[in-house]
Amino acid sequence: MILETERLMIRHFKEDDWKDFQEIAISKEQSAYAYADFTWPTDENSAKNSCSYMATDNDIWAITRKEDGKVICFVNFNGINDEHILDVGHVMNMEYGKQGYEFEGLKRLYEYAFETLGVAGIKASWAKGDIEKLEPLVCLGMKTIVEWVGDAFDNSGRAYEGCTMMITRDEWKNNIF
Repeated sequence: MILETERLMIRHFKEDDWKDFQEIAISKEQSAYAYADFTWPTDENSAKNSCSYMATDNDIWAITRKEDGKVICFVNFNGINDEHILDVGHVMNMEYGKQGYEFEGLKRLYEYAFETLGVAGIKASWAKGDIEKLEPLVCLGMKTIVEWVGDAFDNSGRAYEGCTMMITRDEWKNNIF
């Protein structure tokens, strides 16, 4: 399955996407908020193994640029809870950040989720201070529904402030982009 926007193709990962995925992992690990998520290995073998697995998982999406086919964002549909809320996580290669790609790709995936999966809402969680990561979600109409304090994933003993954002089906329908 391929979803399209003006500048993007959104598809499932392929095994040969490993170099682009490795760049996404490196970008994620260089983020000031990397400690707020599980550590992603950045070596070639791990990237190849990850892409081999992801190529078999229809809940994982690759946002690619039409102009060159480069995978610039990883998106995972983490599951739908009992209230029919889809949890979506994404990691952007920040070399391509602040160019509207995140908003454009996530918007198309959210449309797909509401239209095809029949979810009642979509939620996402991340470090509250990571404005660059949260900005596209705010632009999509998501609002913070819960704030919390989480323990760092890097075993440093640090804590971080996190938030969960959500948009319901009705809110999505009323959003004007």
